[in-house]
Amino acid sequence: MLDFNRLFNPRAIGIIGVSDKPYGGGFFLRSLQSMPYDKPIYIFNPRLKGQIIRNLHVHGSILDIPMEEPIDHVIIAVPAKLCPTILEEVGKRKVPFVTIFTSGFSEVGKQSLESDILKIAIKYDIRIIGPNCLGIYVPKNNISFSSRLSSNSGNFGMILQSGGLAIQMSSMASSIYGNHISKAISIGNQIDLNFVDFLEYFL
Repeated sequence: MLDFNRLFNPRAIGIIGVSDKPYGGGFFLRSLQSMPYDKPIYIFNPRLKGQIIRNLHVHGSILDIPMEEPIDHVIIAVPAKLCPTILEEVGKRKVPFVTIFTSGFSEVGKQSLESDILKIAIKYDIRIIGPNCLGIYVPKNNISFSSRLSSNSGNFGMILQSGGLAIQMSSMASSIYGNHISKAISIGNQIDLNFVDFLEYFL
């Protein structure tokens, strides 16, 4: 069985593609801060390098962060055509888990781009959630993919393809039925990690 500890309990999270807009990378930053995630968050955007967004310094590249500062999970929210280059940098930084939020892959007929991503992931031993997904919600560890979700942790998990459905089901479970989530995962196109991987973990 895969060891998901560094995914679900990361020592730090990176978000690549952050801006001050409330969508894309900015959406994930707001979601994490709403919990609030109490470990380091590193944010990246070469166009905004040196600026401050939501009290965090914007770095140009993940390679700017010293290796002594561990980053266990990175969320990629850049255009699909840039994902291979970004993933190469993430691999060189030895990040074990990546969520690719970006859409524009096999769901629109671009299977070759997914193949390129998977080759890079194998090269650097990166495990990928997505692309075209929201990734993970782990309230116990203050990780969320929506600022609408509860910070209360429960005792059951969910695995869904759709990010929108993951938010809706997680919200309804706690707010309507009082059943709080242990972990929810939106897995998108499943080019690497899939339903079976996470079912084995939950069981």
